[in-house]
Amino acid sequence: MSGRECYHCKQWVKDGEEHDCWTTTEAALTQELSQDLRDAWERLRETAVSFGDQRIYASHKSIMFSRKCCYFFVRPKRNFLELCVFLGRTLKAPQVRRADRASKAKVYHIIHVRHRDQVEAPISDWLRQAYELSDGRASQASTDHVESKHAPKASRVLPNEVENFGTYHHTTPAESKRIREDAKKAFSKLLRPLYPRRAALRILDAGCGLGFLTYVAATCFPKASVTGVDLFTHGSVSEMSKDQAIKNMRSLGIESRTSFLTHDLTKPLPPDPQYDLAVSNLVFHNIGKKRFKAYASVFDALKPNGYFVIGDLFPHAKGDLDYFRERSRLIAELQEGSYGRWDYKIRVLRKE
Repeated sequence: MSGRECYHCKQWVKDGEEHDCWTTTEAALTQELSQDLRDAWERLRETAVSFGDQRIYASHKSIMFSRKCCYFFVRPKRNFLELCVFLGRTLKAPQVRRADRASKAKVYHIIHVRHRDQVEAPISDWLRQAYELSDGRASQASTDHVESKHAPKASRVLPNEVENFGTYHHTTPAESKRIREDAKKAFSKLLRPLYPRRAALRILDAGCGLGFLTYVAATCFPKASVTGVDLFTHGSVSEMSKDQAIKNMRSLGIESRTSFLTHDLTKPLPPDPQYDLAVSNLVFHNIGKKRFKAYASVFDALKPNGYFVIGDLFPHAKGDLDYFRERSRLIAELQEGSYGRWDYKIRVLRKE
């Protein structure tokens, strides 16, 4: 049989037979993605659409995002989404697997995304910079600048603030970052099964500090509103202030869904609103015996059958567990390492 093998798809094409393996659709390229990758794809697309006018179309095995020219594209793979982002400088960052010149003016960067939580700063910032560059609006500094691990944050092109969740007491900045990364994975794993992803929840972050867990909860439930409660005066986290917490939410693009209340948790919370979910991390062990009043404030603020997801050291666990049994039912528990002689556990409690 006379014919040829298509260079791109390797299909055998008979002489005279029409063949166009480049024609495809966005749905066809994403239909076999796992749930995690589909969630990542949806968030990636939503992020790009939020930048403004553009054309999104499928071509061969890629989904292209274009203004006057393509500023990034996505190749859906079996185990990850491969992003190719075009910028006017070379990024030096752990997320970037490979970078090389695409032209005299642009550098392409290959990034692998496996989970929707990765579609956030700095990746979302790079996508926005690529979007602006593709229309010629990015500053010349962004074309000539080469980022390094030691480059100051002030060199970033975007005017947005950079989130700063501070340093926990008795830790280094690197240790605090690792603690937050581990906590984010663990809390996300426990939070997501509790409610549908797009449920319009009211969430309380009890002892929110600079808003790290506020951000995690808002990421897990993109239609939720989250209220962070703290005195914003204690020294368990560096640079503590309500203003910094608000700046963090603004830099992460979730300011419209988050708010902060200066309040002592050992005193009752306002009766309205009531919350579907409360979260807290490494707060209550710092309060001493008054923590039981703070526990009561949280449970009283929850709706019937609402959830309280609490991560802490529980140095006097028997008293805490006895109280929890009176007010709630234990749904799940994770042990995530230890600090000194105390185990760090995250417990999911449902109000009875």
